Order: sequence, then C-alpha cells, then structure tokens
Amino acid sequence: MSAGHSEATGSTMYQVDLQGEWGEIWPSVDEVLVALEDHGVVGVERLRVMASEDDLTFLADAAEGSVAVKIALTERGHVQLQATLLDHVSGSEWTVPVPSVLRRVSDKCLTSQLGSASMLVTAFCDGVPLESVEPTADLVDALARTQGDLLASLADLDASVPSTNLWSIASFPDTYDALHSELPGDLAPTVARLRREWDDAIAPALAASPVQVLHADLNLSNVLVAGETISGVLDFGDAIRAPRVLDVAVTACYLGLAMHDLDHPLVHRFMNRIVDAGALTRAEARAVPALAACRAAMVLMLGRSSARTSRHPDYALRYDAHAAAALARLADRTSAYAGATAPTHPIQTSDERTPVQQVDAPSEAPATENTMINRFDPASTAGMSAEDAALLARRRRVLGDIYPLFYSKPVHVVRGEGARLYDNEGREYLDAYNNVLAVGHANPRIADAVDAQLRKMNTHTRYLQDGVVDYAERFVATHPEALDRVIFTNSGSEANDLALAIARWRTGAQGVIVTHNAYHGTTQVLAGVSPENGVAMPLHPYVRTVDAPDTYRYGDQAGAVFAASVREAIADLQRHGWGVSALLLDTIMSTDGIFAGEPGMLREGFRAVQEAGGLVIADEVQPGVGRLGESMWGFQRHTDDVDMATCGKPLAGGLPIGTLALSSELSDGYASSHRYFNTFGGNPASIAAAGAVLDEVEDRGLIASAHAVGEALAQGIRDASAPHGWVKDVRGAGLFIGVEMGADGDVPGSSLAAAVVNGLRERRVLISAVADDGRVLKVRPPLVFTHDDVALFLHHYSEVLSEIETKGVQR
Repeated sequence: MSAGHSEATGSTMYQVDLQGEWGEIWPSVDEVLVALEDHGVVGVERLRVMASEDDLTFLADAAEGSVAVKIALTERGHVQLQATLLDHVSGSEWTVPVPSVLRRVSDKCLTSQLGSASMLVTAFCDGVPLESVEPTADLVDALARTQGDLLASLADLDASVPSTNLWSIASFPDTYDALHSELPGDLAPTVARLRREWDDAIAPALAASPVQVLHADLNLSNVLVAGETISGVLDFGDAIRAPRVLDVAVTACYLGLAMHDLDHPLVHRFMNRIVDAGALTRAEARAVPALAACRAAMVLMLGRSSARTSRHPDYALRYDAHAAAALARLADRTSAYAGATAPTHPIQTSDERTPVQQVDAPSEAPATENTMINRFDPASTAGMSAEDAALLARRRRVLGDIYPLFYSKPVHVVRGEGARLYDNEGREYLDAYNNVLAVGHANPRIADAVDAQLRKMNTHTRYLQDGVVDYAERFVATHPEALDRVIFTNSGSEANDLALAIARWRTGAQGVIVTHNAYHGTTQVLAGVSPENGVAMPLHPYVRTVDAPDTYRYGDQAGAVFAASVREAIADLQRHGWGVSALLLDTIMSTDGIFAGEPGMLREGFRAVQEAGGLVIADEVQPGVGRLGESMWGFQRHTDDVDMATCGKPLAGGLPIGTLALSSELSDGYASSHRYFNTFGGNPASIAAAGAVLDEVEDRGLIASAHAVGEALAQGIRDASAPHGWVKDVRGAGLFIGVEMGADGDVPGSSLAAAVVNGLRERRVLISAVADDGRVLKVRPPLVFTHDDVALFLHHYSEVLSEIETKGVQR
C-alpha cells in the first residue's frame, strides 16, 4: 500500500538531498540518478520520498516535470509484473487513468536492475489522493465506474500472477488465527464472529466469484482525484489472481473506513453502482460487506503487528483508528456487516459487458437462494397438527412448492370477518397484513353485489353494459384530471405489463428504471424488472435499478438521493443506447423497506424522468385505495404529475381485477395502432365487487380512518419499541407501517424481524417482513382496522419484544 503522487501526502513525504543517501539497504542516490537518465529523466532537481511499507517510493522532480519511482528489493519479476499490468491496462479499451511506464532508452525494458533492487519509473499523475478529500456521491460514482473498468481491463490478462499475499482478504482466517491477540478487547467478539462464519458462509461466496487478475489494493490512497473525476490509479504491487469480489471488497472497506462506518450510505451507493456497471453480480455483491469487515479487521491485526518492526510505524497504523471505529459500529447496525450472510441492497442491472450469468440471491447455500421472506419451509412439519400436515402433503402433491406459504408454522384459515381470520380449530387471528381484502374479510356488501351480478350475467367488455361504464366514471374521478381513461385487466401484473408496452410505444425507447428491490409482477416482462424475484430471474438488459429513498439512512436527503440515482440511471441507459421509456415505481416502495417520506419526496426524481423523455408509472397495488390515509392513491402524497397509474388486488375484495389509469392522449394514440382485448378484464362480477369496495371506502370514511388509526398504530409501535435498542426505525403513512430491526450483538436485524413475525403469529397476530434481507416488519392491516384492534396489536407486539429481549432468538 503506497501513498499517491500528490503534495497532499506531504505529511508522509520527506526530501532527500541529491548528494545524500536514504539508507544502506537501498541503492545509492547516484545509482538511482544514473538509472533515471536511462529512462529519459534528466536534470533531476529534487527527490521526495513517500512512506511505504516495503518499497522505496519517491517523486523525482526534473526540469521537464516529475516522475514517480518505485524501488523494490524483491526479485525483479515483482516490479516487472507491475510494469506489465500498467502497460496492459493503459492499452486496453477501458478508460482507466493509470500512469504510463517510462521504458529504458538503452534497451526499451520496462524496469531497471540496481544491484539486488529493481526500479520502475512511471509518469506523474496529477491529482490528490481520494483519502485526503471528503467523498461525495459523484466521486463515489466515479470510483465505482473506474473500478468496474479496471476489473474489465484485467479480466483477459494471461500473466503469471500470485494467487495470494499477506493482505489478501482470502488470508483472513490465517491472519486471525495468528494475530487475533492484537485486537482490542471490545472488538474481539465482532471479529471472532466473522472468523466463525468464514467457512460456512463467507468462503463459499468467495468460491462462487470468477477468478481473474486483480489490483487487490484499491484503497483511497491509491486513487487520485481531480475535482469530481478519478485522475489516477496507482500501485499494482499487491496484484493477485483471485476471485474478483475481493477487489471490490477492499475498496468498499476503505471507503467505509474513511467514513468511520462500513455501513455508510456512500458505501451502499458504491456497491449499487458496482453492480449497475456489471462489475459484480448481485450474488457476489452480497458477499462484499462481510469481506470488507474482514479486511477492516486485518487492518487492525496486521497494522499493529507490523508497526513494531516497520521503518514507518505511523504509516503502518494510519488506518488503525478508522478501522477500530468502523468495526465498533457493526454491533449497532442493521446492515450485512453485522452478519456475514445478510445482504445490503439487492442490486443488479444487466450490462452487456458482463460475461457471467446474472444472479441476484444471497451468497448462501443453493437450497435457500430462492427463499422468499417469511417463507414456510415445506420440508418441515414440526409443530403442525396431524390434520394440517396431511393437508400440506396433499397440497404439495397437486400444487407443488411453487405457491409458498407464510410463517414457520402455516395458518390453516377457514373463514374471515372484518380484520379477523379464523383457523380450522376456531381460533381467531388479528389480521394486520392483508391489503387484498382492503375493506375487510367476508365483506357482506361485496358478497351481495357479486351474488346479484352473477344471478344476472357475467360476460366480457365487447358488449355494451352499464356497470363497467358506471364504475369507470367513478374510478377515473378518484385520479388527477389528466388521467381520464382506464383500461381494465385481470391483475396488477397485466396492468403493469400493458403500461410498459404503452411507454415503449410512446417514447420509442426501451429503458426501464426500478428500485433495487422492486417487485412489479409475474409476467415475463415484469419478472425482468423485478429484482426482488430471485436468482433464476435476471433483469432484462434494458433495466437499471436505483436507490430507494431510504429515509432511515438518508433522512431529509432521501428524495435527493433518489433523484440523483434516477439521473445516473438515465445517463447509463442513454449511454448504452436503450433510452428511457419509463420509471416504474411502487410509491410506498414496499419491498425495498417501506418509505413514505415527506410529501413531495419523489417529485424531483419523477421530473428527471419526464425531462429525459420517459414516462412515470405509479404502481399503486401496495399503497392504493386510500391506504396511506391522505388521498386515494399513494403518488398523490408527492405529486399529481404521473403519466400512468396501475392497481390490482385491493380493488375488488379478492376478485381478480387490474386497472391502468392514463390520459386520453395515450389511450387513444395507442388504440389507433394496437389491439388490446382482455376476456375477463372488466368482467361484470369483478366490476360489481370493485364498485362495492369503492362504496365502502367512501361511505365509511376509510381514508380518514386510515390516517387516524394509522397514526395511533405507528405511535404505539414507537412507544412499545423504545426500550429495545435493536428496533431502529418506525416509519410509514396511514395503515402502511415499516419497523426496521437492527442487529443485537451477533443477531442480525433480519433474524430479529423473523422472530417478531413468528412470535406474533404464535399469538395469532399476522404481519410479515420486507426489505432485501427481511429486516423490516410490514404492518399493513385492512382499512377497517379500528382503535381497539390497535390496542390488541400493541399488547401482543410489546409481549413479543420483551420475550425476545429476555430469551433471545433461536437460530
């Protein structure tokens, strides 16, 4: 690890007299000056030495400019390899700002031999080390692009390169076993946990990453910046041939150390950009947090050990305080750094330069890679009654396992009423989860309306009918004036599929932007824009993912972070020739972790898409039908200016329906050249049910009720959670509440969330969990939830938290 070329490293730089010496182990200054002349460097006026662990590194200032010089006592091949790597990268098609190698004048060799030492001379790179400036979002984005290009430039290099070295993260187990006594006492348990998890969780993820030549030490002192751009990548002295994820983990680690926080939002942003650039797959990216934490631990252990014998002990310890501070924060964080197998943002977009299959599951055993949050393990019948176990076996014989069940012990429901479900033994459950039955289970108004319609007729929309027109008029009236048409489908998936087709037609572009853990439906098109779906369902190449506006981590800057991420996605889509057809967004970002945010938070991001010629599609399946307690539709909390809005399952009391609201200009234009017919879309029975739902919402004042009851529920959850430090955030709007769990010691937030979900289920209260690793409780009751229901929920919720606090989590 070496310092950069800049004056900014003056604290670690000293000047050597041209007639002096710099230590008996090194060639004399005269020898060096003669060798420099053979590299075309004449008239040297000053030598400025930079602190380095093993090599002698300095700047030689001559009349015609400065050059960087590295002298190593290792065999010549080590320095020759560095020269070869620099030559290869600079000659590749990728834009990586590496210094050019100055060849010898006499024989054009890349390096010189000075007795037992080897010398490499490179051009001077302008700029200051990234570690000497405050990282910004733009710099982090530039760093990710540069690292992606660097990995791509080295991917095809066929050279003899070591497979490991002292600082390789792959050496963490050996380093820990030999040097764990160097760790401060308060950090020892955290690092010990990483060591325990290495064999079962971290090493398999490492083995799954493609092997190639790596820089392997892209720390922030080896990256130079000029303004908001990367101007230099230095020091290939630690290059190895190893799993490529290690290269990114090193950089993520040092970026986190610079912020004293391995889970800092800028680290998340860096990882998002790395995957968006195609440098890693999502599965690889999920391994980075634990690997970065291992590197931080190595900084402490190796730094403290080498400081006792180093020529520059201060240099050996220069990251010590940063690493200690960053590791100390792990136990109080919800991120993957608190547990090796938990993911950070589930990030992946396709890029045509990525040569490996795209996957997007945690780096865990293959059997769990497709595991849905809160999914029942169908191989386990522990605790189930004989009746339920028999029903499960029958179900699996005819349905298979493609339809997952909820909870560690499934619930066998036979009937419902309002916000209650009842199982086969007559036990009552409080439903704080279902939005399909928005106006309550077994709602008599819906049942009567459907019964009456089915006793008349139930056909399709190719006949004139009063019912579908009456409902359509009422439905479009709940939207902004510009959305004056509706198209009926069978589901939200079909509505989203059609909306994307219209967007492609309208814009002439293909590019689609979604959030990093979005889910938008089941069709082939929508599976490819739904990163939450899992390992076997890669995103389409024209999809880019963006940061959800994480209000817990970004606070009042969440909207700006979202907008900046959208702009970056737009630029990348345009750069790759896809253009921008649409931003497709669940306006509560349910699967990302539930982010209602301040009103107006999404407006800037929406505007950026529209200014780029794309359309904004609000997916209202989750927040729609008044759930957020302020208006009928979730997007209306932020703006009325969307181009299309879709909805589905909460509209018709459990009957199949989907809607696409749009302008007459879009509807008529698309209809003039495209045929669309949906046999059951807008069928009279579903329309009758949807009309009854709308009656209930309006007549019972359920939007205002969602606001009042939701406020009481959210505040009650905050109060009940306050004694438990691992409950980090309670957020949401109306009757859509997210509760974020953080780590408690070595128990990650995802495990705590699962314990709460299943603890409540055992008390017959139903919720679920969301976010990439399931760390956020999803509390989303029917709109008919009352203040009495709130009191019952809070009673059981408080008991579950107290029990976890007392007994811990069984894992």
